[in-house]
Parts: sequence; structure tokens; C-alpha cells
Amino acid sequence: MRFFSRYWSLFPLVSIPFLYLPALHNLWQRWMTETEFSHGFLIPLISLYIIYERRQDIRTSAANGSVWGVWMIAFAVVLLLLGEISALFAAKQISFVVLLLGLAYAYLGKGAGRLLLAPILILLFAIPVPYFIEAILTARLQLLSSELGVMFIRWMGIPVFLSGNIIDLGNVQLQVVEACSGLRFLYPLMSIGFILAYFYQAHFVKRLLIFASTIPITILMNSLRIALTAVLVEKYGQVVVEGLVHDAEGWLTFGGCLLLLLAEVFLLERLTSRRPLLECVGIDSPKVGAAVGVVNLHTRPAYCALILLIFSGSALYVLSNIQRTNVPETNLALFPHQLGMWRGQMSIIDADIERKLSFSDYLMMNFHHPDRMEPINLYIAFYANQRNGESPHSPRVCIPGGGWEMENFERTYLNGMPVNRTLITREGQKQLVYYWFAERGMIVANEYYKKWLLLKDFLSTGRSDGSLIRVTIPVVDANNLAQSEQIITEFIASAHPVILQYLPDSSFK
Repeated sequence: MRFFSRYWSLFPLVSIPFLYLPALHNLWQRWMTETEFSHGFLIPLISLYIIYERRQDIRTSAANGSVWGVWMIAFAVVLLLLGEISALFAAKQISFVVLLLGLAYAYLGKGAGRLLLAPILILLFAIPVPYFIEAILTARLQLLSSELGVMFIRWMGIPVFLSGNIIDLGNVQLQVVEACSGLRFLYPLMSIGFILAYFYQAHFVKRLLIFASTIPITILMNSLRIALTAVLVEKYGQVVVEGLVHDAEGWLTFGGCLLLLLAEVFLLERLTSRRPLLECVGIDSPKVGAAVGVVNLHTRPAYCALILLIFSGSALYVLSNIQRTNVPETNLALFPHQLGMWRGQMSIIDADIERKLSFSDYLMMNFHHPDRMEPINLYIAFYANQRNGESPHSPRVCIPGGGWEMENFERTYLNGMPVNRTLITREGQKQLVYYWFAERGMIVANEYYKKWLLLKDFLSTGRSDGSLIRVTIPVVDANNLAQSEQIITEFIASAHPVILQYLPDSSFK
């Protein structure tokens, strides 16, 4: 009873993993399937290591809770609820980190909270960057890496021509695809740069310089890699951009980035304090014999944190179970098997995959044309209630998860409607993919604008239904992509009006 009376205010903390379980599961999946975020597995371990190393300082600095923690927790709750309404996992994942920081301040006070600030903020580097930011960064880094790579090739005395992201060496052409943009090095290196800056016992300006330099270092090394690859392709053929050789180049490039980062620390110290490298990287030793701080769990900030956690759990439960009595219904099984000259054949999705996708209704059909060699696959996933993590899985996650690599990605317009277009490749096979979203009568391509519409419509009308439409065609002749492009766009033009007839529009009440 004495234990319960002293620590009862901590018991609601057990509910935190359940509040964030879908968001943390999504985080795990992206770590598993997206190479540029695979370093996320290590970030929590590093955070725990730092907390363990500073445990004595944290104990001595602990005091009564701070009201700042209450405000942080309140902000985390708002992010969590917005993420639930909009089915936006990134908001929930950031909310989780903010909540941890708020709890540290609310229960342990400002002193201990400041010591926990860095190891908790490190967790943000394990959260994948939102897709719209990633798309912008990828496009710009592709162009910049191509331009710098061509500059290095010319320095080697080799004539070269650059057209967009195509490096033309005369008898060999090399395309700088999304995977070569440098993002796969940038995200992990920025994480390492932040951790190194934390351990670097130096002035704040030096630490900031170390972290900021991760961006130019990544661009420089990636451009050198592109230049070296182009030269090797010209000499030895395509084997250097395939399989283990290509992967080895990537690891060597990342290793070079790490060496440059450490060399920067070495040079900074040689030019200033002249300390040995090992001496200036570490954690301050704890104060020996310092008194242990007294933590009072029964303070106003602690009670407020408790109330906010109970409120967030209750609100999340209500939101996740909200279901309109007149939910929009579809019957995609009645979709016509003939679209002009195209004849469709229904396909069935595996039961395990269907359970994971959690859609309300779906359509998977392969269409064949008597005058066309390539079949076209049409996939529609309808969600009557996009709550509790049930929403269309982004093709930008599912495609890499299926072992395909995106050679390029662009958001464009087709017949006046916004669509996403991507060319994907796997083991020499190529496919052209178009996809978009039908959100309560509105066609949307931008996935984050889709989230905003979902939030707005749910608050104003109570509706949260939506659909993903994806059209795919195999590229039989890689040298004649325009032919595949023409076939798929013609099919979409004829199929889209029919698709809309089987999905609920804005008039549904």
C-alpha cells in the first residue's frame, strides 16, 4: 500500500505505448523497408546510452516538476489527436518525442529536463522525413549531385555532357536516379553529426559547425561517387552499378563521409585548442559525492501530466471508435469487365495482405487490349472510415517495401487532374505507375494535402472515407518509354470516369 500511495501517479505512464502503438509500428516498418531510415534502430539505443552515462547528473539535478512540462505534454496531446484525425503518422511520432520530453520536465524538473533534452531530441532523427519534404530534397540533390559529378569528371579530362540527370559520356549514358541523390547518406550522417556534436566537448559554435557540415560533406562525397561510377561504367560496363559492387560503393562513400566528419573535428582542435581527438569527445564526468535530488511525484505539474494523459487516452478512444451510422458503401465487385477495347480479369489479394491493408472494399483487375502487348493493372482500395491507422498505404512506402526501386518520381497533371507518376525497377524489369487519391469527391495527388482535407472534412461533416487508385503498366521496351506512357494515359482517360461512378462523392450525407 505504501508503494501504491507513493507511485500511483506513475501508473498511467503504462498506457503510453498503447496510445502510440500504430505510429510506432509504422515507424518500425519504415526502418525495415527504407534504406535511408534503417539507422533508426540504433537511435533509441544511443539515446538510452547517453541517459545511462548521465544518470548520476540527472539524479542530482532532479527536483519538483516544472510547468513547462505540462505545456509540452499539452502540445504532444494536440499533435496526437491531429495525427489520429488526419491519419498522419509523422504527427503522432513527433508527438511521442515531445511527450517524453514533457514528462521529463513535469516529473523531474527543469534541471534534469535540460540534461535529458539532447538524448530525447536525438529520437527525432529516427522519424522519417515527411514525403513532400523528401520529394523536394530528392529532386534538388539529384540535380546538384549530377552537376558536381560532371564537374569532377571534367577535371579528370574526360569529355562529358549533362542533360537533366543524364550523364552522357558518348558511348555510355548514366542516369542519376533518386537512390543516388544522396538522401540515403544524408539522413544517417545528420544523425551521427548531431550525436558527435553532443559528445564534442567544445564551444557551441564548433558543435553547430560539425552538425551543419554533414550536408555539404554528403553532397561532396555523393558527387565524387557519381563521377567515379561514371568513369568505371565507361571502362568496365554496367556491372559496376549492379548488385554487390554498387552496394560496396555506397558503403565506401558513407565511410568516407564519417572520416571527413572526424577529420573536421581533428582540424578544428589543431587550429584552436590542440587537444587530442579522444580527449575532446566524451561526456562530462558526474560530480562525485553530489547529493541526490529529491523528486516529489505529487506536485501540480505531475497531476496535470496525469490528467492530460487520461484525457488523451479517452479522446483517442472516442476518435478511434467514431463511425457514422450512414457510412458510404461501395460494391467494387460490380466494376465492369469491359472498358472500350480493354477486357478485365478480376484478381484476388492474399488474405494476409488484405488483413494488413484493412480496406473496406477493393478492386484488383488486369486489363488486356487485343492490339497491345502490355497488360494494365488497376487497383482501387476504398476506406469507409480512415480512423485508427486504417488509411491507404502510400505507394511511396509499399513500392520500395516490395523490392522495387523508384528511378524517378513526379507530381503532374493528367487530363486536368493531379496524379503521381513514378518509374520503378527491379532486377532489370521496369514498370510505369500512376496513382492518386479520391477523397470524398475530390481528386488529390499530394498525400499531405490529402491529410489536411481529411482533418477538415472530418471536423465539418464527420466523413473520413477515401480511396487510393493505382494504375500500373510493365515497360516492355525500356528504350521506348513514350509508348508505354501513351498506352497507360489513354487507359486512365477512359477508366477514370467509370471509377468515379463506383466511389462516393461529396454529395453523400
